[in-house]
Amino acid sequence: MFRAHRERHTSFKARLLSALIVILIGFGIGVQFSPIFAITDIQISGTEDVSADEIKAALQEKMDSERRFFIFPQWNIIFFNAKKAERAIGERFSAMAEVNIDRTLARTLRVRIREHQKVAILVESTEAFYLGEGGDKLSAIGEAYLMREGTATGTAARISGIKDEAKKQLPILFASTEGETIAALVSAVRMLAQELPKHGVPLAAFQYEAADGRLIAATSAGWSVYFDPASEKLTDQVASLAAVLSKEIKNLKTIDYIDLRFENRIYYK
Repeated sequence: MFRAHRERHTSFKARLLSALIVILIGFGIGVQFSPIFAITDIQISGTEDVSADEIKAALQEKMDSERRFFIFPQWNIIFFNAKKAERAIGERFSAMAEVNIDRTLARTLRVRIREHQKVAILVESTEAFYLGEGGDKLSAIGEAYLMREGTATGTAARISGIKDEAKKQLPILFASTEGETIAALVSAVRMLAQELPKHGVPLAAFQYEAADGRLIAATSAGWSVYFDPASEKLTDQVASLAAVLSKEIKNLKTIDYIDLRFENRIYYK
């Protein structure tokens, strides 16, 4: 009698467990594919150079094509893998320093962006870019903000300047170089852009001529200053410029250039 009772009790527990498993599986399938849990909105904040529509499109692509653990759809707010999406968006858009994605009960993704700090503008003949502190290209400047030298047959004409809307008060460097050289140039340009106006130099743009190894600071008044950006004594070159402007040159309208690249010697014409 006791054995039969135990067998009936064990059989009831087994049936109950099986029923619970079936219910959980059914619930899981229902949650996965129910439109009740579908993401309905993506809110982007903190962007400046990267288009919010581009970010939304990238997220939508992941939601439509990927599954979590090869099973769970990413358009579902419950199963959406926010950390993986943050990494993917950060890798896709180089201008982004940080990406944070939060899921809300309102079935919304809130995407907060922090972009890399832009410190200069690089103009490379037919293209222009915002540069980061290390000289890395953060994002391209759109065609609408570029000024070109007439027209060229079959290719884009050389860029002559950047329109005011895109300058963002950043120093502009005309150069055709990469890697460590660009990083060193950006450091020199940032320092000079900060120091030269203190000495009454009306900066317009910088140009690096690799053949001569000179960094030219062009002024809006038409004259230029030649620096050696590879020199560890760039601060001394600025001091020499201040001295020659205050003691030697009385009328800047007569000056074509001032050359500071040679130690203990200053040339001007």
